[in-house]
Amino acid sequence: CQDDGPRRCQPRPTPTRWPMPKVTAAAAAPRTSWRRPPNQMLTAVSLVAARVHAAGLTRILVYGSEGLAAELRAAGLEARLPGEFADREALAVWAPQGVTVGLNRDSTPRDLEFATAAVRAGARLIAPNRDAAYPDPATLIPGTGAAVAALEATTGVTAQVVGKPAPDLLLLAMQRAGVAADETLMIGDSPATDIASAHAAGVRSILMLTGVTASAEGLVGAQLPTRVARDAAELAALLTEFRAAELRAS
Repeated sequence: CQDDGPRRCQPRPTPTRWPMPKVTAAAAAPRTSWRRPPNQMLTAVSLVAARVHAAGLTRILVYGSEGLAAELRAAGLEARLPGEFADREALAVWAPQGVTVGLNRDSTPRDLEFATAAVRAGARLIAPNRDAAYPDPATLIPGTGAAVAALEATTGVTAQVVGKPAPDLLLLAMQRAGVAADETLMIGDSPATDIASAHAAGVRSILMLTGVTASAEGLVGAQLPTRVARDAAELAALLTEFRAAELRAS
C-alpha cells in the first residue's frame, strides 16, 4: 500500500506463472515508480497459508508451481509437489491434509491425477483464486481458475477459494495499512475477480483495459467499476483526480 494519495492495496501482480514469489515481485519493482517492499505486499497465497494454519493442517500437496510450494514452505507449512512422489502409494503414506492449486504451465496429467487422489482421500481443497485467464505479452493464457475447475470436475469437490472475488485479501490489506474503505482504491483488469472483490469489500475501483478485459461495455452489478482506464496515462490521471477529491474533502 502506498501512502501518497489513495492507498493502492493491490493484492498481487499478474504474472505468467502463478504465484510470483514476493522476492521476485520486489525485484521487479524498480522497473516501476512504485516501490513496494516485500513486507508491504500481500498475495492470495498468504491467505491460503493463514487458512491452512487456522484449520490445523500442515501437509499440503501443491497442484501448481514450485514458486507456490516455496511460498507455503516459507509460511511454515510442509508443501510438496506431485512430482516428488514415486507413485500414488507413496503419496498415500505421506497423507496430505490439504491440496492447493496454482498456475503451472508445465503441469502434467499425472499432477492432476495425484491431486485428485489426495482430495478423494479427504484432503481439503483450498485455492487462492478463480482467475480464468492471465495476460501474457502476446495473448491470454489459462489461469489458476482453469486448474481449479479441472480438479473440481475430477473430484466433485468445490474448492474453498480465499482470494478474489472474495473480499478477504482487500480487507486484510486495509487492516495492515490502517485505512478505511473510503481511503482505499482497487486497481485491476478483471471485472469478475478484481472489481467484484472491490464491491465485496466496499471500496472504489478502477478497471484497467490493458489485461484480460478489452471493454467495460455491458458490465453491471458487482462487476461494474467506479472508473475505467484504457492505459497507464489514464490511470495516472484518475489517481490524480481521486487525490484532488480527497484533499478537497479534507
